[in-house]
Amino acid sequence: PLVSRFNVSHTFGSLHPVAGAKEAVAALYAAGHNLHVVSACSDDPIVIRRREQNLDRVFGDVFTSITCVPLGSSKADALKSLPRGIWVEDNVEHAIVGHLSNNKTFIMRRGHNAQREIPTRNAWPNITWIDDFKPILNATFGQLGVA
Repeated sequence: PLVSRFNVSHTFGSLHPVAGAKEAVAALYAAGHNLHVVSACSDDPIVIRRREQNLDRVFGDVFTSITCVPLGSSKADALKSLPRGIWVEDNVEHAIVGHLSNNKTFIMRRGHNAQREIPTRNAWPNITWIDDFKPILNATFGQLGVA
């Protein structure tokens, strides 16, 4: 209910990126990677438009595709249509779906998922828990990452 109300608010269209996201996205885009967004925010066209506008405002026109699915829905079908690659999440269920879709999956530690880290690590050891974007850049560009 709280997230549903937030997602239909005007504030949803003005989210700020997490630390390091702009730089990581810019580096990946500059290196020629295709960047796809799958957001489980809503299937309401107004909410979807806010999400698209927010991503464009924050990151620029860098995404090959932006797909929105209803809040609480699986991203499995959307991931099936995308090429395999690196998948970044902050939601445990979506991270598992990313892994099961044969992506190298990273999950960002956040307050809302912290209590699930140890059980998830035990059940899904190939999902990598991270605090920032450095491991993603290292997986993409090698251990030196991108300056």
